[in-house]
Amino acid sequence: MKRNVRTKLDCTNQFRPTDIQKMEAEIADRDKAYKKNWENQNRHPKSMQHEFKINDKVLFKNREMNKWSTPYEKEHYIVTEVLGSSIKAQRKSDGRIIYRDASKFKLLHEPNDDRWRQQLLSTPDRRYLQLEVCDTISKWLADEASTPVEFPKGLVRTVFDNEQVIGKTYRIKADSKVPTSIVTSHLYICIDPESTIQNDEKFAPSNWLFDKPNDHQKALFLSEDENCVNVFRVTRNNLISRCLVSVELEHSNGSFDFIDSVLSRKACREKVCLHCGAENEFTGRKCTNCKGPLVHECQNFSDIYDKKNNLNPYSFFSSIETETHNFSVKTGEPDLCNPGSFENVAEILTNVSERAGITNDRESGRKWLFLECDGGIYSIVDKLIFNVYHCTQCDEGFYGYDNFLEHRCSILHNIQPQHQYGWLVPLPGLLHIEMNACKAFFEITWDVVLKDFCMKLGYNSPKALDYAKSCGDHHKSWKILEIFYLAAADELLVPYVRECKISNIEPSVEGYWLWASDIEDPNYMFIQQMVFTYLHSMILFRVGCRRGNAVAIVAGREKMSHLFFARNHPRYQRIISQSRYIEVMMPDELKDIVKSSLTLSRTGNTGHYQGGDACLEEINKEAKCWISPKGIPSDKEWLRVFRNLDNLMTVCYF
Repeated sequence: MKRNVRTKLDCTNQFRPTDIQKMEAEIADRDKAYKKNWENQNRHPKSMQHEFKINDKVLFKNREMNKWSTPYEKEHYIVTEVLGSSIKAQRKSDGRIIYRDASKFKLLHEPNDDRWRQQLLSTPDRRYLQLEVCDTISKWLADEASTPVEFPKGLVRTVFDNEQVIGKTYRIKADSKVPTSIVTSHLYICIDPESTIQNDEKFAPSNWLFDKPNDHQKALFLSEDENCVNVFRVTRNNLISRCLVSVELEHSNGSFDFIDSVLSRKACREKVCLHCGAENEFTGRKCTNCKGPLVHECQNFSDIYDKKNNLNPYSFFSSIETETHNFSVKTGEPDLCNPGSFENVAEILTNVSERAGITNDRESGRKWLFLECDGGIYSIVDKLIFNVYHCTQCDEGFYGYDNFLEHRCSILHNIQPQHQYGWLVPLPGLLHIEMNACKAFFEITWDVVLKDFCMKLGYNSPKALDYAKSCGDHHKSWKILEIFYLAAADELLVPYVRECKISNIEPSVEGYWLWASDIEDPNYMFIQQMVFTYLHSMILFRVGCRRGNAVAIVAGREKMSHLFFARNHPRYQRIISQSRYIEVMMPDELKDIVKSSLTLSRTGNTGHYQGGDACLEEINKEAKCWISPKGIPSDKEWLRVFRNLDNLMTVCYF
């Protein structure tokens, strides 16, 4: 429209005529200026000349497939020809040649010296960063992990266990599977690097393990070591003696102890009125005096409770001495399989024998090896040791003696059978023995006393009680047992102390056992046996492990192993019996080695010893800190982490 429009009614203003040519010229100028600014905007930059040269290392832009796709490919290319904006590049790994525009490439920057790597790895938070943060470091660590971990020389005990990473899936459908990655990690414990006892064939299990036990060995298998029995009784009497002192002190003012005083005070004053302060019964909702609201009064027991009371359950074991061990620990070469079947465990044992250099040559090479593992793997290893026979003619193994006799070589050549894994001395993991003994103790005493005890500790809901009973967290379950150990020991001595007060007799340990021999109450006898025998043996076992005392370990294990036979625990029933049989059949020189190297400390601090399986659990936890959080780790990533783990942790703790 090319005319002025009147915007008001009865407008008398005179309108000036419009200059159409001038208006069109102004519109053209504004349009030209707008297009000029459009060209100069940042979202439309001018093309720039690339700086790629021949023999440059470049990264090629990756095609985005999903949200986990990286911006550029991991493998770099080398520029072979430059034609204007077109680049010809060849991949180094497989020789692939591509022609692309220069905008599809990025120059690869590499460090010039090792100081950059050392500075980056020595940052305080480097331990909790994953290896995929920097692609250059990942490639450098992959180069460092190109060679397998060397098996140490001398007297060695190896430990292995499985480690797994479970992936996440957000698809819900029938028969869907969760991606997992499982690896078998190894730990090498060098007991004596100068020892050559493992090169001596006479100590190989094939020369003593499969023999028929004599009468002396049968007697040892069915009897208990007197030294271990004495250690158990001395520590138990020390517990009772100290508990008698505390219980007698609580009854110094009469026949009421601390618990009776608390209950009597709670019974006298249950609820208090907020308005008038009058005392009311527990069942009341309003004050009987002023009809005001009622609240529970905050009780103060400082006058009847001694805050300086020693509640440490390990203070009763002062007679257990702390031994000193100096064993070197090394992360071993992992196996990329799950040790959950006979075939995989047999493959792992074959790999271990090859790495350790176990040969049939009578002149040189290692002839046997110690092996420590958890209960599930131990049961498989035990069956393989006693049931797999090797044919020297066809170099094959057969499970079962009948299968060996039926194969062709045995029929034609009358070959004598040999145990294929006769070079192996199995040892059960101490941590897993303790964990399963804890579960057995909970199962036996749950309905009798532990269920009510856990409810007093705050496990009130059905799910919380099921969680406590299942021992899902061993640390929490052990803390519950420590509290129950101290509380039940005092309560078991209260009737005896009260009777001594009435009869004016001085309480003593000998007097308590004489008094307890006349008790006929089945409940008291059951709790007394569970606390003073089995729970005390579990605490003694833990003290022996932490202090590196082999006598305390054996003394606690012999007593608490009875828990496995009270309920249905067939796996650990066989493990305890079989390990005891191997110890009896073992030569005296090997018995001394096993007792002196049951526990070790990675940090070198005395009093912080633990079993080899517990050390391997710590190593597996540290290895997961270096695993990429994106999906599940590949086999190459497992190898890269475990082969570099010792060096990475050394840099981390530097």
